[in-house]
Amino acid sequence: MTLSMAQGTLAEIVEAHRIGAHSPEATIADCYARIRAHSDPAVFISLRDESEARAVMRAVTRTCREADTALLPVAAGYADYRRFGGLDPQTIVRVARDSDAALVMLDTAIKDGASLFDALDEAELAAFASAARAAGLGVALAGSVGLRHLAALRRIGADVVGIRGAVCRGGDRRGTIDAALVRDFIARARMPAADAPPTGVPVSLGL
Repeated sequence: MTLSMAQGTLAEIVEAHRIGAHSPEATIADCYARIRAHSDPAVFISLRDESEARAVMRAVTRTCREADTALLPVAAGYADYRRFGGLDPQTIVRVARDSDAALVMLDTAIKDGASLFDALDEAELAAFASAARAAGLGVALAGSVGLRHLAALRRIGADVVGIRGAVCRGGDRRGTIDAALVRDFIARARMPAADAPPTGVPVSLGL
């Protein structure tokens, strides 16, 4: 697939996708070109069903591999899918597997303070991770997770943990990232659970 620079605005790209004027391949090519040209952090498009998600993710994977072989395609879905009628976690795993993604991720879509573990319990997250590993996929988890969730994340076996508010001053995800909190979080994540000091006691692994 040849990538061409997108001529439209983000709104035009999203609308063309919504009404079916562009194929999944054209939509992803336009999104990628737009991100490269204007440093847009992300482009959000709605997916109606598993078939469309698979087509879009396959286009994402191809685009990543053609643009830079070091890129790792990640199929991401939402743990709080029930709140807005999204695709469920097992469907996201199938989409990731069928599109040759490297990792599959669950985050939270609605940022109102509810965490990943409020949306799905540990058993549901463990089932997601188990299905992902059986499909040969890495597992990434995010969604208002913090130090209090590290033990559960270890048990689930997440390969990647996405954090933001947990390392921002005052715990506000819209605030400034605090380097000391980042170092403390990484140190605790690398430390065996039995050796970790109580939350609030700083630790350091020479990071």
